[in-house]
Amino acid sequence: LTLDPEYFKKFLEYDESSPSCLRWKVNISKKMRCGSPAGSQKPTGYWYLRLEGVKYHVHRIIYVMTHGSISSTSVINHINNVNSDNKICNLEEVSQAINTRRNVRNKNPMNTGINFYVQKGTPYWRSRYTDLTGKQWVKSFNCKIHGHEEAKRLATDYRRDRLKELNRE
Repeated sequence: LTLDPEYFKKFLEYDESSPSCLRWKVNISKKMRCGSPAGSQKPTGYWYLRLEGVKYHVHRIIYVMTHGSISSTSVINHINNVNSDNKICNLEEVSQAINTRRNVRNKNPMNTGINFYVQKGTPYWRSRYTDLTGKQWVKSFNCKIHGHEEAKRLATDYRRDRLKELNRE
């Protein structure tokens, strides 16, 4: 879905005093009047609104109204990890991989991407990560060769080192 900034500017204006940071510029309905705050909030904190039967995320509208477009391979990240904070200074365009790594639910990225599994009777620790192009990488560490704790440490170190490299990029 391509977002047209001029389309949104006909109906909406950016205003940080509004809870969603958008206000209606025109009367849309009895509830959505000129000057009233635009949007509804989901339980997740995200704001959205319906315009001519189409549902939009408010943070994406604000980003497009300010910057003109969003790449088809990008998402809009809330820098401070507060999904309801749609101030322009809190929004940035990033890849999905970067957005996932920065997600507050991944406070400790070492708690994700490291898994224990057994294949054909052999136990392994496996490390996964996604590079900046979206390609997934996997490396396994055999517990019979390294020992259980050492294989887990190797998998954890491998993931940590790859993420450090990606974050430098």
